[in-house]
Formats: sequence, C-alpha cells, structure tokens
Amino acid sequence: MSSKKNKKSYWNYRVLTRLIPFKEGEEEKWREFFIAEVHYKDGKPSGYGAEKTLTSGWETVKDLKWTVKHLKEAFEKPIIDADNFPKKWKE
Repeated sequence: MSSKKNKKSYWNYRVLTRLIPFKEGEEEKWREFFIAEVHYKDGKPSGYGAEKTLTSGWETVKDLKWTVKHLKEAFEKPIIDADNFPKKWKE
C-alpha cells in the first residue's frame, strides 16, 4: 500500500475514539476506543465505516492475516476524534 499518497481515494484501518453517554439522556459520558475502516479522498480522512467484527467472516487464513497486519498498523497512526472527525484526538 505504499502508493496510497498517489491515489485520490483509498481506505485503511484507524483507531478512533468518541464519548458515549452512560445512559440515554444522561450528561455523564465515558470514552470509547475502536478500530474502523477510514476512507480518504485526496489523502484526507473523509468518513469511516460502521463498526463491525473485523476479524471474522474471511474466506481464507491469508485474508485474515492480511486484516490483522493492517489492524496492527492502525496503532502506529494518530487516533482520530470521531466526535470532531477528522481531527486527531488529544488527551
């Protein structure tokens, strides 16, 4: 995937975070972290896919290994703040 920067549109896995209410209607929230497919246009995040089970549903072990490799790469990139997408999250 070294040619990503030359593509106008592509996707990869990224770690995202967002605040979730403890109960519906409550002000108090907790922070959730998750991995999702992030889509890019012109090299900038443009949206992300709904969370799904990223490690099941593959037809071959090779496909599963490819996915796990790219999931690991997500931890090497800045975390995206889903509440302020596509900004980077700051603790």
